Amino acid sequence: MRYGELEEGIDVLDSDGNLVGSSKIAARHALLETALTRVVLPMPILVLPPIVMSMLEKLKHPN
Repeated sequence: MRYGELEEGIDVLDSDGNLVGSSKIAARHALLETALTRVVLPMPILVLPPIVMSMLEKLKHPN
């Protein structure tokens, strides 16, 4: 984990790209978004194949 970013904050820029300051809140927000993205993005790859295989098995062997 990027503990240094949480302790020191990350740079905050204005719309022109000039450094405004450093923010611990922005660092926490960025890290939470990154963690959430890393959890959510692989979900279709992990969830869809079992669902599709289950559907295919039911079609192949109807009761």
